[in-house]
Amino acid sequence: MAEYLAAYGAQRPIDDGLLEYYGTLRAAHAYAKIIAARQDVDLPYTARDGYSWQHPVLFAVVRNLLEKTTGVAIEPL
Repeated sequence: MAEYLAAYGAQRPIDDGLLEYYGTLRAAHAYAKIIAARQDVDLPYTARDGYSWQHPVLFAVVRNLLEKTTGVAIEPL
């Protein structure tokens, strides 16, 4: 990731605040999809079987990222 950001940053400036914002937004989106699927909520774009962020390790990463960036404690499911 560091190499990618360095190469991208050489072409265009990167706003670290926006990078964190969009990373958190993406994590929140993944979290919402997974929770909706686990609760059997029929919403458009609910996570389907095989959605990679459903893997317990990746889901924990998403939860930890949301806690770190928002300061909101999220109980593990």
